[in-house]
Amino acid sequence: MYRFPLLADAVEGRGPLSVRPMAQGLYWAPGYPITDLEALARLLVTGRALELAILGCTRTERQLLALAAWHGGALTPENATSEGIPAEQIDRAVQGLADLLLVDPSREWIVLRPGVTEATPLPGIPVRAWEDRLTSEQLRTRLANLGVSAGSRKLERLDMMETVLRDERSVLSAVNALDAESKRLFLTVAKAGGWGMSPIDAIRSAGVPYTMVERLSATGLIAISGWDDRIWVWLDVLVALAGGRLFDDWSEPTLELRELGHFEVVRIPAAVGRLEQLLDQWTTTPPPGLKGGGLGVRSVRTTAKLLGLPSEQVGLLAALAAELGLLRPVVAERRGRGRSQQVDWEWRVTGDRQTWSAESPGRRWASLVQSWIDSQHLDTSGKAIERYERGTPEVTPSFLRTLFLTALARIPEGSGATSDSLTARLLFEHFGLFAPAVVGQLLEEARILGLVLPGDVVGLGLAGRMLLAGVAELEDSIAGAADLFILQPDHTIIAPPDLHHDITTTLERLTRLESDAGARIYRVTAEDTVRALDAGWTTDEILVFLSGHTGTPLPSNVERTILDAGEQHGRLQVGDATTWVASDDPALLASAVSVRAAKLSPVSPTLAVSELPRDKVVAALRTAGLSPGERLGAKPVTPEARSTGTRVPLRDRAVRSDDEIEQLAARLFGQAADRSEAGRRSG
Repeated sequence: MYRFPLLADAVEGRGPLSVRPMAQGLYWAPGYPITDLEALARLLVTGRALELAILGCTRTERQLLALAAWHGGALTPENATSEGIPAEQIDRAVQGLADLLLVDPSREWIVLRPGVTEATPLPGIPVRAWEDRLTSEQLRTRLANLGVSAGSRKLERLDMMETVLRDERSVLSAVNALDAESKRLFLTVAKAGGWGMSPIDAIRSAGVPYTMVERLSATGLIAISGWDDRIWVWLDVLVALAGGRLFDDWSEPTLELRELGHFEVVRIPAAVGRLEQLLDQWTTTPPPGLKGGGLGVRSVRTTAKLLGLPSEQVGLLAALAAELGLLRPVVAERRGRGRSQQVDWEWRVTGDRQTWSAESPGRRWASLVQSWIDSQHLDTSGKAIERYERGTPEVTPSFLRTLFLTALARIPEGSGATSDSLTARLLFEHFGLFAPAVVGQLLEEARILGLVLPGDVVGLGLAGRMLLAGVAELEDSIAGAADLFILQPDHTIIAPPDLHHDITTTLERLTRLESDAGARIYRVTAEDTVRALDAGWTTDEILVFLSGHTGTPLPSNVERTILDAGEQHGRLQVGDATTWVASDDPALLASAVSVRAAKLSPVSPTLAVSELPRDKVVAALRTAGLSPGERLGAKPVTPEARSTGTRVPLRDRAVRSDDEIEQLAARLFGQAADRSEAGRRSG
């Protein structure tokens, strides 16, 4: 269970492997814990469990597993030694495969458990895998072209074909007998690794006609699949040409550790305040949804520009808010009837927002991180999340995030790893599961959430380590003694590292974070003041908050910036018509009309209209230095959506510790031992 965290979840009745077969196996019911070893055995032979266990292998383990599958499901020490595996790696890999329950430790050395051989991917296509698609006559022809005669039965011919193609001398003799053009085509396909090369591409790159491909296929050295347009060299042939070795690289990358600069206090990351900013913005201006109810890239990027944040931050926080039930798509308008009916969606803040905001900052942050780890809807393709759509659940993303954080947690406290060595190590430890782009995406998301500190050295910050130790430990460690910050005449605010988290969260909603290294640096701007006014603050409330947490009077120019923004706020009104803009000040309206990006046409001295959507008009006017208020139809504030009521309870630990997993295993095997003893006594 140490190596297979989803199995530990299933013991408690959580996660994607927590299912029970029902109605002759046609349906599956989730949420049933594993209570005995018989249920564990049934789970371990399912295709999903085998797939995830194999994905959890290191590269050495995965190659050793493939080597055993290549040899029919069992491997001797002599087989491994001839492959060139360093002796010190063999024992670790064998133990690792036993930990993943992929081999039978009671058998001599390596014997794969039932079903594992068939589930193990090989680095190519062996001739044996194609036996159903090769006729007996095709096998006879290919053997004859290789200079070998075989029996009359198909199985005998297939066995002989496999034997010949795995023999280095036979393969070299067949290759040397090819004419120059055929040899050139063979080498072209062989260098492609035997995978995914279409006949058309092969012909084009080799400069030979397609008839040459067919003729080469008849020699038995290569194969053609017409149904998916691929051509490849048999894996048997590739192994023979490699001197009988299935793999040529058994090296293990090392993790390059560096000293990690970190703070002496534990503080809640800025992600909590930034999510509050986002919810404030979308309470007054709900973003439009996609036709299917999803949240699109355009809405995320527009909001990011208004908030002065990178779009990847807004996209991730918006997606996590949806996962937490703080945002929900609702029908804004229906037009037409029947099949011609058109539905407009928009995303609205739900009633759960008040409950969530009332929780402590530590619990809010823990909820964000837990929803990120557990999400089976957020993509892990290597790209930034700027779109959210609740599609078919996938197990792999949650598995990846758990393994990623577990790897970071095992780096010694006070140390970090270079990003290149961390990527190489993750690719080695979970071969076939991670990719460099995926590690980069997870690392960026962990930085957005505040789990990983910024900089070239990658490691968990103190807050991240406390959170993985437990929510209670995090809240006990949160620094929050200071209640004052420094507001300077240049509009910057210097917040000490131990500033109380409630004050920090409010600063996030009223100002703009410019630096998160050491003491946080915020800036008071007219744009952010307008955003706060949109969210329901007044200029008096903003001034009272700032003056109440500075030890000196407010600088006059900072106060003037806030008051000026308040005086202009709302004098321009933007609503839906096409899009209309109104003001009681003709000169101010004329200034708005002069903003070319807004495409406004005056209708009267106090009214103008635009063909652009409301959000684009607002963005154009604010970019030009104006401060319009928004009037959404006849409602000054959009009503919140109903609560979803589906929020997952907050766990004490976001990622299981080794101690917890050991306790689960002891409980499961202890129950089995108790039942066995009870059975023995009753017998």
